[in-house]
Amino acid sequence: MDSLIIELSEVAREREESVKKIETDLANLQSRETEMKERIGNLKKVPLPVAEYFAELTSQGEKRSARRDYLLFGAGAVVSTVITIILKLVFEI
Repeated sequence: MDSLIIELSEVAREREESVKKIETDLANLQSRETEMKERIGNLKKVPLPVAEYFAELTSQGEKRSARRDYLLFGAGAVVSTVITIILKLVFEI
């Protein structure tokens, strides 16, 4: 009988902790919802030409970034190949 009471109290304690965690998560989500609503409201006030200009600036930066990434990747492949060849030559002697 005592073991049943102990197990029941353990289950009740675990559920209480779960409920507290859910309440905390809910409060965090409510604050994020309020923040997102404010951001959406601010974005609705932005004129369409400004948003299009910002999108254009962002896409140009992404294109430059992609080119730079490809260039760095190619340079890294060339440098690693050269280093590998040099190390093979040095350690074969």
